[in-house]
Amino acid sequence: MGEVMFEIDEIKYLCDMINGTFYISPRSTYEYIMFGDIDHYEILVSFNMEEWLKKVTRVTYKKHAKGYLVTFIDEQLEVYMESLEEPIESYIKKAEFNIDAIVMEISLEAPGYCTYVVKNKEYYASWIDVYNVRSNTKMGYIEPIHLESISYHGDLIFKMVELKVKHQLDIKPCLIDQLSQESYEPFGPVKQSFFNILSDTKSHQALMILDQIGVLEKAFPLIKQMKENNLWDFGLYCLKKLECVLNSDHYFQESLSKAINGTMRFQFECGLKKYQMIKFSVLFHDVYKIMKLKQNSPELYEDHFTDFCSYFDFKEKTCHYYAQVIQSHRKILIDLKESFSEGNLSQIKLYEFYEEYQDEVIDVLLVLYVDQLCHALHDEEMMKERLSYVMKLYISKYCEIQCINSEITTMEIDTQQLSDVELTLLIEDVKKNVFFGNLRYDRKSIIKYFQKLIEQSV
Repeated sequence: MGEVMFEIDEIKYLCDMINGTFYISPRSTYEYIMFGDIDHYEILVSFNMEEWLKKVTRVTYKKHAKGYLVTFIDEQLEVYMESLEEPIESYIKKAEFNIDAIVMEISLEAPGYCTYVVKNKEYYASWIDVYNVRSNTKMGYIEPIHLESISYHGDLIFKMVELKVKHQLDIKPCLIDQLSQESYEPFGPVKQSFFNILSDTKSHQALMILDQIGVLEKAFPLIKQMKENNLWDFGLYCLKKLECVLNSDHYFQESLSKAINGTMRFQFECGLKKYQMIKFSVLFHDVYKIMKLKQNSPELYEDHFTDFCSYFDFKEKTCHYYAQVIQSHRKILIDLKESFSEGNLSQIKLYEFYEEYQDEVIDVLLVLYVDQLCHALHDEEMMKERLSYVMKLYISKYCEIQCINSEITTMEIDTQQLSDVELTLLIEDVKKNVFFGNLRYDRKSIIKYFQKLIEQSV
């Protein structure tokens, strides 16, 4: 028949264990369609799972979602099994996308597209493809099932594009054109899908699809304002530039790449990573031009909503991060841009910059660098060389001297006569002199210098 299902040993084993009709879930069926194998074994059955588990031997199980995770001990095979509460056709009709709308039936009764004999019994495999989408699925396309009601469910467009990037699928150009003709009604929250899309290495392409369809500004009306001021397309262009930098294995020296990658993996308490937030910051780094961003405050005000962080449902730390990156970007544009561009930043200004932005230094520099790339202000190699110098100085020198705090407390120095404020100021003085090269970074030199400072201060 051209398709061989039961060459998968685990399915043959399940045929023997279940000894009756069962269905391979949409997720597992999709894996088989695309890859000819299954990684996640999920089975739907029409019988009572609790009763079946009482009878079967050599298994362990635990409750999971609506069913059970069952481990077959002899095969060391873990399978998610769920009892259907309705006919399989009704179950499939709830699917939102084609990749969720196909299952395979394994049965002893009706002949299917192929058969296999297990212990003298013939099992038949059949497709259950209610919407006739297997061909498009096999070709790697994703599409919504219920197009007739899509204008009321714009959030499904976000979810579709999220699945597109997650599974590396395509969307037919004719479907994009068709979806762009709809006038979408207000729909549910899409923040999670939006940031999941930003997790993709080419998220700018996915956002362009959402923009072409017309749901981005429906979900985030602020984007419409940005378009009116020619800021949105520029943000997308900058996002593309940033992704080119981050996606290149050899763009920076290995030590810098490791530091940047480590920074991007940092995860906030809300679950978002810096990798997502730096992209967000680049995408919206010019939004202050249409909204009032108060200095030294994460708040942004506009007539139709109270603040930008609430607009994207940011928690306190992610809100602070965005405000830090954007405000510092503006500050650098005002205070440091010329000297940074010309490569004549003084050690004092660099130290002040590092001291002010601490853990966000690399992020701030990336936003500034991408902004300059987008404006094509200088030769890229020259800009990269200067950025690399500032980053390496931060990583190799500034970050290293931060441990002086703990070093001081373990040294044989009498600090009892100093107040906490005085002690802090003296430690900062030591750090600066080590950074500027006026003091050797070794225990003996630091003790001697610190003791001298104490004597001068009392």
